[in-house]
Amino acid sequence: MSIPLPLALAMDRAVGFISGIANNLPAEHPDTRDELEAYLDKPFDVAFPAPPVPNHAHLSRFEARRGYTVEEFRFDSAFEPMSAHYKERHEHDYIENRHVVGRIYRHDDGHPRVMVIYIHGLMQPGPVMEERVLIPRILKKLDVDVCHLHLPFHGRRKPANELIHGGFFWTSDLVRSFEAIRQSVSDVRSVIYYLRERFNQPIGLVGMSLGGVITMTTVCVEKDVDFAIPVIAHQSLSDAVTRAPILTRMREELNQRGLSEADLIDIESRLGLSRMKPVIPTERMLWINARHDLIIRADAVERQWRDWGEPPIRWYEGSHMSIVFEIPQVMGWIGEYLDDLALVPRHGMRRRRAA
Repeated sequence: MSIPLPLALAMDRAVGFISGIANNLPAEHPDTRDELEAYLDKPFDVAFPAPPVPNHAHLSRFEARRGYTVEEFRFDSAFEPMSAHYKERHEHDYIENRHVVGRIYRHDDGHPRVMVIYIHGLMQPGPVMEERVLIPRILKKLDVDVCHLHLPFHGRRKPANELIHGGFFWTSDLVRSFEAIRQSVSDVRSVIYYLRERFNQPIGLVGMSLGGVITMTTVCVEKDVDFAIPVIAHQSLSDAVTRAPILTRMREELNQRGLSEADLIDIESRLGLSRMKPVIPTERMLWINARHDLIIRADAVERQWRDWGEPPIRWYEGSHMSIVFEIPQVMGWIGEYLDDLALVPRHGMRRRRAA
């Protein structure tokens, strides 16, 4: 169900206004530009090293629900910061991020299914809404199993001194921001390896907004992914910083520190983010984006899409936040794509194909 475009655009502006108020509550984020040298011009296997297979995980079975079971897992994050100073911060100020946390939802009928690792967006206020509303819908409509991963600084990994979920993830503290991306990718890869050890089923990534950015970055360094579906996402973080309404404070603080858009583009290139290319085939990706997104701009999406070899892409006529009204269409596109991939034998009723 689409909504009028003026209302869709107003939703993006409204979330920018609200996030601006929330982001203005903490004190100024540290200026870590002088520490960036440790991160610049590094090979991808240094910036994003493969983690080991987790050797121990704590499991707690929550409940058996109608048609599926839910269990929570936790294991030590293999992430290692690149700078000694941030390593100290990571180990003392952000101890909640030293563990990878998530939940696994599996159907109990024994039929073969793919496993979707769902990666949420920026500033998601904990897992309650997604785990009570979105994930049951994914389980039913897409007929898949789901692993819901909590990104650093979000959900059960939110530090006590972080006022809002994800408030420390992407800020003018450039070292912490890049390390948050590095840890997210490392943790996603660890979860892939963990699930491979436990279950014999295809595994893919579905990421929303920030989760889509992490999905894209992961498939540039990790081949062991059967499919990847980034939703309302691109990798041009410099474009988002200079244009997205939800990043106004970050933009203003960086400007006050003398960093221009050209400086951010150069930093992004030297960090490697804008030079990354997928290591999985383009046909194993489906992009879903909004034509009138004020946060993830369509022109930046199209530039990366062409640079990546034009993988399959779907567009809806709305904004970033109006995706809440586009979920049936988005689910239809994803279901159609998974049917066409044919990673597992179909059983029962075939998913209804998108119009």
